[in-house]
Amino acid sequence: MLDITPVRLPAPCRRVAGLTASLVVGVLLAACGGRTPVDRGTSPANRSPGVPSALDVSRLYRDAGLFVETTPVPFVGTTHVFATATPDTTLVLLTLSLPNRALTFVREGDHYRAGYDVIVDARRAGGSVRKEQGRQIVRVASYKETSRGDESLIFQQYVRLAPQSYTLNLTVRDVESGRTTVRDVDVTVPRIGTPGFSSAVPVYEAEPRLRRDTLPVLVPNARETAVFGQDSSLMVYLERYGGSGPVQTAVRDANGVELWRDSVPLPTNGGMSSGLITLPITQLGPGVDTFLAWGGAGSDTTRTRLVVSFGEGIAITSFDEMLSYLRYYALPDVLAPLRNAVPQDRGRAWLAFLKATDPDPTTPEHEGLRDYFIRIEQANLRYREEGGPGWLTDRGKVFVSLGDPDQIYEQGQGDIAQRGRVQIWEYTQYRTQLVFIDQTGFGRYRLTTTSEMEFQSLVRRVRQR
Repeated sequence: MLDITPVRLPAPCRRVAGLTASLVVGVLLAACGGRTPVDRGTSPANRSPGVPSALDVSRLYRDAGLFVETTPVPFVGTTHVFATATPDTTLVLLTLSLPNRALTFVREGDHYRAGYDVIVDARRAGGSVRKEQGRQIVRVASYKETSRGDESLIFQQYVRLAPQSYTLNLTVRDVESGRTTVRDVDVTVPRIGTPGFSSAVPVYEAEPRLRRDTLPVLVPNARETAVFGQDSSLMVYLERYGGSGPVQTAVRDANGVELWRDSVPLPTNGGMSSGLITLPITQLGPGVDTFLAWGGAGSDTTRTRLVVSFGEGIAITSFDEMLSYLRYYALPDVLAPLRNAVPQDRGRAWLAFLKATDPDPTTPEHEGLRDYFIRIEQANLRYREEGGPGWLTDRGKVFVSLGDPDQIYEQGQGDIAQRGRVQIWEYTQYRTQLVFIDQTGFGRYRLTTTSEMEFQSLVRRVRQR
């Protein structure tokens, strides 16, 4: 029987439980604050061909080198490596991130409880090399917390393995429902020599390790993500074995352009250096970037991908692209501070925009943007008129701006190739009808001139409320 001991950490609103054995450490993170929920995107099978999804955050995580499962028990995971006391053994850290809503909760007195099992089987040449398993129990104070979709649970496990190539067979099972996800992850475990580095590990918290024969004490940022405007920095934990002098560090964007560079001295103890490196989010900006660290001669190098997003449920990583998406969300004068902000001020401008447009500031979720991007996804499915994004068609922009009409009337619907077909969208609450005409007979509906003017006037009134 393994001993589970709750530990209170100073990070805001986190409850951490450590599951400790000689080769295994499990961490459970149940935050009471929260970021924007994840995994609300349309399934790839139903998405418009050639049209990227603004909500497919799974794509971002895969671009960052993480492994992602969306069903039946969704999780995001990664692995990192550290040196041990001997070079013929490497310490491998497996980290999984799960949302609360991935699990089935049951009532337990005044609280709600869920459980999940994780089995990790390191396999090589068809046989099992090492197998570890354990059960985690999650308790939350309110029913609302059971449906959270942000990174509310973190599981981590250390395994010592010889430097070789392995397949990690992962099984994650929701205890109450029995739903189970099985995933094979191919991992090459390196031999870490001297000089050398550990993996660069994005973390929420970490205590520098002083000896190779102990386990690192850290809370990993399993999704390797920071939220633009909300997070001022992102921390990376790093160990260096041998070598001397400061560690050279840099961050480059997807095109190889250097965004940030620093020379960082790490505290040293007995030939081993370790510490935290703080990356300024305002200098990085949104995107999928690469963090690099190397010694003075450049012979020892480590790197990792980082994601700076607009929110955990939004798969947009370009500031200009986000501005383009928001064209139907807010009036030009509301968007002007975003458009006019210089790069170093964009984070503050984005945070101010979120606060000004959030319909319910008492919740961690921005319901306005959530519903808006869901409508964009739906428009891309419904209005594939010319092979481009459906939300940019006339019917798409009306739907994204105003939602579903109460009634749709059609004329000439008997002959789908008939030119001059008409659709009339009626919005009862706005006491208006908008008329679309298919002039070509190919389903390319356009607002009439009068309806276009009426739509623009109506949108201004709605957004000013």
